[in-house]
Amino acid sequence: MRPTLKTIAGIARVSPATVSLCLNRHPVARTLSEETRNRIWAAARECNYRPNYIAKALSRGRTSSIGLVVADLKIVRQANFASEIMTLAAERGNHLLIASTHFSKTKELEAFLSLKERQVDGIIFQFDSLSPDTEVYRQCVREQFPVVKLCRDERLPFVVPDSRRAMEQAVLLLRNSGARRICGIIAPIVLEGHCTAFEEACRKHGVDFELVPPDAGSQSDSYSDGLLARVAGRDDCAFINLGAYNLFRLQRLIRGERRLITFLDEYDPVIELNEPLLAGIIFSHFRRILSTAVEVLLEQIDRPENTPEQSNIIEEEFVTVPEFKSRTGCERRLRERFF
Repeated sequence: MRPTLKTIAGIARVSPATVSLCLNRHPVARTLSEETRNRIWAAARECNYRPNYIAKALSRGRTSSIGLVVADLKIVRQANFASEIMTLAAERGNHLLIASTHFSKTKELEAFLSLKERQVDGIIFQFDSLSPDTEVYRQCVREQFPVVKLCRDERLPFVVPDSRRAMEQAVLLLRNSGARRICGIIAPIVLEGHCTAFEEACRKHGVDFELVPPDAGSQSDSYSDGLLARVAGRDDCAFINLGAYNLFRLQRLIRGERRLITFLDEYDPVIELNEPLLAGIIFSHFRRILSTAVEVLLEQIDRPENTPEQSNIIEEEFVTVPEFKSRTGCERRLRERFF
């Protein structure tokens, strides 16, 4: 039989109301003597008591759970982000429920409704989810349901990286190193703004550029062959990896020195970085982005009467390879993994 507050109260020789204050860590519980609090906790352990979160949710009007909508957890980066958001939520006393869309607008609606049915207090939408032309978006706006997007929006709160300054530095470095043409390599998932920043920087500094779009299998050998064919025999061509194209494969494809710049963040898989090839790294501070997203969402949940800051922009940095290794512990993690 499930123990109740009354059961614990009988063992601890206090009232059920006192037990409730103590177990729920109510501020008033601080007025109880330490001996009384210890007696209540000992009684709870003796009964193997577990809080009834449904009852707590009913009394508080919230479940202390938030939702996360992703495209596909088989994508390593999205799985890493989900893991970090789970940690951030737990540190703030919240559980995380995750739903996948598999790049389908229909499944996005199903994911949204499923999370709402489970009474989450708010939802974070990763990357290109929740576009304004969807029913999910219209519901969020109409109901003023707490949400945060990880891409720009005109009506809903969002948190995004800004790569414009870092991209200018990257393009200038490649141009000054002799590059007269820069290929921007795109993968199926490219963060909003990276392509725009790339085009603007190349035009501003008079560099010939080309966006190399993905095909059905952008990590495949056929795509790699096509990529190299575009720059065959051109020593004045350089590359910027704009998306999540496999950096290990890319480092094997490209020859020469200081010809490649890539976006990396704290969650990228640990791989050996080819320092002679890499001219630098655009460092995406995703730990800060995700932490800000969780804070913005909880602010909406805790203070629904306040209008949240809609625009939250985290600037990305252009750094050298040694600086990136130092900041992220990349070299240390590589040694721990392989040696």
